[in-house]
Amino acid sequence: MDPVTGRQVYLRETIQGTDAAAWKKADDKLAQFRAQMLKQRSVASSVPLGNALDEWLAKADLEDSTRDGYAGYIERVIKPALGKTPVRKIGARELESLYAELRRCRVRCDRRPFIEKHKGDGEHDCVEAKCVPHKCKPMADPSPSPPPDLHPNTVRYRIRKMNKITNLHLPSAKVEGSAQRHCSHPRNDIDSPST
Repeated sequence: MDPVTGRQVYLRETIQGTDAAAWKKADDKLAQFRAQMLKQRSVASSVPLGNALDEWLAKADLEDSTRDGYAGYIERVIKPALGKTPVRKIGARELESLYAELRRCRVRCDRRPFIEKHKGDGEHDCVEAKCVPHKCKPMADPSPSPPPDLHPNTVRYRIRKMNKITNLHLPSAKVEGSAQRHCSHPRNDIDSPST
């Protein structure tokens, strides 16, 4: 299960043919998939990423402004997405999935229309009050990256057996002049309040 999107993740391969050689290839591929799944498992630690981040932040040798920036990013972005997930279950795929979502929308919305900023307190008419509907905006470049020495420390603190994040590929930066993508809302009138 992908902890960021909540969707089931399947390993797939199509083997052509129905003869004995094809069955052998299919059995070999199944063995590879099993080995791949077992390789992703490590120490039986169930320390949630949120707790590991809190511990790391408390001990890290950082300037105050850097610590504040990391703390804000951890609280706003990482903990809501992966904070309760055990560190041992987080690998490159999970982080790349989170980064891809952040490139689409920095608040990681579910693509359904909603009012992001209400102009009035209590009950009010959003059209009359000119409340601001949500428009997806990607997280600011450069692409978000995890605090630099967090992942090696999870190995050093024996929370993980190995660092599975060494092959992490961050999403590429947007091409100059490309159109910014917004959520695909079912109604077009959500973008501008009717008068």
